[in-house]
Amino acid sequence: MMPNATDQTAPANTPKASNKDAGGRMWGWPLEFWDKVVFWALVVTALAGALSVTTGFAAGLLAYWTGGIEKMEFDKKLRASNLEIEVARASAAEANKIAAEATERANNAALELAKYRAPRRIAESQIEKLASKLLAFGGIEFEIGVPNGNREAEILAEQIERVLLAAAWKPVDWKGGVLLMGRGDRNKWGYISANGIVILFDPSEKTLLEKPAETLAALLAKEGFASVFGPRESEGADRERILRVLVGQKT
Repeated sequence: MMPNATDQTAPANTPKASNKDAGGRMWGWPLEFWDKVVFWALVVTALAGALSVTTGFAAGLLAYWTGGIEKMEFDKKLRASNLEIEVARASAAEANKIAAEATERANNAALELAKYRAPRRIAESQIEKLASKLLAFGGIEFEIGVPNGNREAEILAEQIERVLLAAAWKPVDWKGGVLLMGRGDRNKWGYISANGIVILFDPSEKTLLEKPAETLAALLAKEGFASVFGPRESEGADRERILRVLVGQKT
């Protein structure tokens, strides 16, 4: 009887080969090695996460600082700009003030020039009013002198004569010089050289004539005419009681 042949077939429950051998190795490396790999992988991952957080924080902090510096620079420039605006406004206000003052001066100068060029005149409404303030000296004799060829002075002299006549003063012919201005049947005027209105009286008749002279000069001054009064040289007994009214050129 032949012996039984040996069965070479592996038992059905024989386990399959594994990557981890019976000696504690995986893929040819000890398990301790793979433990360390996992550990350091976790460490690297944690460090990478921490680095990412730190980098993000640093970036945020840098952005904050940078933004703060930029804001400070912006605020500085804004304050400088506002200061420049205020300075410009102040300069403009000062320039406007200077311009307004210059305009006012120019206008005043123009008014003064126009006033200077305007002929001296007594308003018709003032003729009787002025005369009423001279009635107290009614009966005073007067003579009138004007510059030769000065029509502006002649017209004013005629108005002053009207005031004196309305106040009952008495006109007489001029006898203070050789040049006379004929006026038809009216009293003659003399030609004189004078500035403004000058009212003169003989010092020997100061008591009689000074007050009328002073009052007339004051009334004419209120009308805007440069007027003065005072004594003159005596010209003889026949001229002592005559008040001399010189209507000179405009000043």
